[in-house]
Amino acid sequence: MPSSRQYKALGFTTLIALLTIYYISSGASSTQSSAFYLRTVESLNTATSNAARQSVLEEERAHADRVERLRKEHDVATEQQKAAKVAAADAPAPEEEKEKPVAGRRTTAKKDGKVVTHIPAEGDNGVAKVGNVEPKKSPAVHSSEVETEDEHAIEERLNSILKQGPIVVFSKSYCPYSKKAKNILQNVYTITPAPYVVELDQEPHGQALQDALLKLTGRRTVPNILINGKSIGGGDEVAALHAEGKLVSKVTSMGGKRVTGVVVNEKAAGQGGHVKREFKA
Repeated sequence: MPSSRQYKALGFTTLIALLTIYYISSGASSTQSSAFYLRTVESLNTATSNAARQSVLEEERAHADRVERLRKEHDVATEQQKAAKVAAADAPAPEEEKEKPVAGRRTTAKKDGKVVTHIPAEGDNGVAKVGNVEPKKSPAVHSSEVETEDEHAIEERLNSILKQGPIVVFSKSYCPYSKKAKNILQNVYTITPAPYVVELDQEPHGQALQDALLKLTGRRTVPNILINGKSIGGGDEVAALHAEGKLVSKVTSMGGKRVTGVVVNEKAAGQGGHVKREFKA
């Protein structure tokens, strides 16, 4: 059985433990509510808030710097574009390449990216011409284009022939191909105005006219059928257009307003089952 001394020691130890626990719990509570503790916590919170605000300010300052830099770059690029436009406007335009008219065909000049049709000059009646029909120039310009009197006479003769009508047939009286072409254009069809026929074997300068036609159309053989100064071929080509039913459209499209009527003569066309095609202006 424990002695009284042992009981006293045990009670004293228990008392010490209880006092220690009480001191610790009351000390922690008083520490959290003490002025020092509260000032310390407040200082820490203030430091954290200041650091956060400083970070936000630095981000906003960096963003403003980027915006200012981009604005300056945009202003510089705009000034460079304006300077380039002014320089391009002040630069002299390249001299346009001039085209030499050939056989009365109209030429066009490009201007600011657009094609401009030349206004017909005085005396231009829409008929194709060949040779020296431009206004006279200085001798230095035509030093390499001197013509003989005979060549000039042939050109004048060819121009006068082309004025006779929109359709001109260059033929030879003994040529069977010429006969076939003339039969189609004069008998199978009634064309208004009628095709103008030139028999080269009966012309004083028929050979020279054939040479001029070679330069104009690239074709020297007969027959050579021209519509407004452009060749559509010979007898075989005309026969093919007739057989395909395309001759009327060919004549009207190339003849333009100068051709006022094209009518197929059924009797002359024969029993080929052709459908009558008629055009009148």
